[in-house]
Amino acid sequence: MTSLPDDDNFDTRWLHESTQDYELSTVIKNLNAVKEFAYNSFDRLDLDLNGFIEANELTQLIEGNSLDNREKSFVLFLLNNREQITQADETQNRPNDGISRADLEQYFALLANLL
Repeated sequence: MTSLPDDDNFDTRWLHESTQDYELSTVIKNLNAVKEFAYNSFDRLDLDLNGFIEANELTQLIEGNSLDNREKSFVLFLLNNREQITQADETQNRPNDGISRADLEQYFALLANLL
């Protein structure tokens, strides 16, 4: 098993450091970059290609060696926030505990509305 860095904030490290800049236009730009990273990572994280990233896939990815630190940080973020993300899209009839693309889209829409 690969160990994770000893960092209490590791699950948010995948958010680029520049997200600490609070100028609204910069925050929106950075949110879009984070969203793009999440969308681009989706297929790689959906190991069984069923359209959902389930907890067992996330755990398998954390324990493996195939991801870089940014991706592992994102996987840990998904594990820690799975319930919030899946609740963002209440219209979806979900067959399992996985995170779908629609969940991510709704989650990022909710974040953008908070700005």
